[in-house]
Amino acid sequence: DLQDVFAGFAFDNICRVAFDHDPCQLPDEGDDDAAAPEDGGTSGSRFADAFRDAGYLSAGRFRYAMPGFWKVKKALNLGSERRLRESIAMVHDFADGIIRARREEMMSAGSEKHDLLSRFMASQDETYAKSGVPLRDVVISFLLAGRDTTSSALSWFFWLLSSRPDVQRRIRDEVAAV
Repeated sequence: DLQDVFAGFAFDNICRVAFDHDPCQLPDEGDDDAAAPEDGGTSGSRFADAFRDAGYLSAGRFRYAMPGFWKVKKALNLGSERRLRESIAMVHDFADGIIRARREEMMSAGSEKHDLLSRFMASQDETYAKSGVPLRDVVISFLLAGRDTTSSALSWFFWLLSSRPDVQRRIRDEVAAV
């Protein structure tokens, strides 16, 4: 499923560009152990799984035959609402960890990064930057905006490209010329 591959690709890239962090959703070439670490998954892969699950479970609230039934499950902490709460907690913990690590790096002697999170943190006033919640929301918003949209766009691009051999040929010719 190309969309799954593209989702891992987009997730890795948005994390690298925005936070200078690699969750390792796509294994490196020749890295046979990357897909199945002994601890059941890296913290980045558990985070990616929790991120995906939280989105799926949130959207599932709209598919109930009885609208609002999810509120009862949430109040009683049952089933999908319990899993959603656990997934959200894991997403928040991971994002908070990225922010905490970056804050420590920024406080260390002369450590300067140029990713989006570092730039955002440097531009904020002390009170706002120390609260953590707004920064966590920025981290999660970047991931939401970058992961699924990019994987969907790439999937559609290649599907459309597969139906146009003339365009494929022109692209190959242009790449060969460059």
